[in-house]
Amino acid sequence: MSKLGYLDSIRGLACICVVLSHASLVFFPYIHAFFGDIPETNQTQNLIHNSPFTFVFSGTGAVYVFFVLSGFVLSRSMHNKDASGFISAFFARYPRLMIPALFSCIFAFLIYSVIVLLAPPQNLSPWFYNQLVNTPNFFDSIKSGVIDAFFLGKSNYNNVLWTMSIELSGSFLIYLFMYLNNHINKTISSALFLATIILIAPISTKYAGGFFCFWVGFTIYITDFKIRGFWLSLSALLLGLYLAGVHYGSYSYSWIDYLLKQRSYLACNIFAGILIVWSIYSSETFQQLLTKKWLIWLGKKSFSIYLLHMPLMILTSYLFFDLFDKQFGYDIAALLMTLSVVLLSVITSALFSFIDDYAVALSKLTGEKASRFYCALRANSPT
Repeated sequence: MSKLGYLDSIRGLACICVVLSHASLVFFPYIHAFFGDIPETNQTQNLIHNSPFTFVFSGTGAVYVFFVLSGFVLSRSMHNKDASGFISAFFARYPRLMIPALFSCIFAFLIYSVIVLLAPPQNLSPWFYNQLVNTPNFFDSIKSGVIDAFFLGKSNYNNVLWTMSIELSGSFLIYLFMYLNNHINKTISSALFLATIILIAPISTKYAGGFFCFWVGFTIYITDFKIRGFWLSLSALLLGLYLAGVHYGSYSYSWIDYLLKQRSYLACNIFAGILIVWSIYSSETFQQLLTKKWLIWLGKKSFSIYLLHMPLMILTSYLFFDLFDKQFGYDIAALLMTLSVVLLSVITSALFSFIDDYAVALSKLTGEKASRFYCALRANSPT
């Protein structure tokens, strides 16, 4: 099975978009305009907010890119696997995701335990202060990484872990319907997968939207359905990037707000994730551009970057923001902090890789033991 390095590159670039999204929420909140009207003194942020280029810091669009990629990659990994292979994958998935998530929460606990001794930075957005844990507790951080993130869809210690419950349950859906695909046919398995999502939608649009992206990745893989022609692929990519930048109240998206109203943000980001992945999957030109060693390396570190960047942003803000603000003024300080968080997250992810490697090894061992147990039960069962 050949390695699709460009998929890692997509994941790496999407991860940087997540970091930039959270940095903008902390340091340039009026770009998103989630906190009321933009003051007249922030006209640069107002201009950016109203532009069609805000996909650069679209964390939500990047998350749906992750989900489409997971649907595709997991489906590909289960092609022609027997029952023992599915058993192995099923039992390996939770520890694979949980171990790095747990360590990120412990890391966050250590940071919160330090910053309670420091004066908080001034003049940052309300969103920043809402992320803080004022009374850190070690056992609560463990619970946050092991249980809350995966079964409650939230984490007080690392807010990015809200995606883990969708990632875990979406993975299990892929395993189920790939098993059906391998034993029945692709049309029935894809239709049943989609029907399941439709049944979930009235209960939770958030989960249904994530699962829909998993379904798209699954369906792209089993059908190998591609956009035909470079120009159509380019058009789809540009449309996806445009949709990823959607913001309520932005002049560039007023027509979408008019048509979809409160549904515009979720719908546009979901379809942005789909179009971005699908267009790149369809174009060898885009794939060649993304098959660069440094981009592939970034993609391999993307999970660690994703898990570490918020605790690092909180720590560096406490240590340096007021100092930079007094020395250079708010805008330069905010730019320096954003750059620092991106670079520090990338560098720290390389150090965090031993945790990720341990998670891979332990999850593989867990899956192999589950598979051997299943095979032993079958061997001992009466024929």
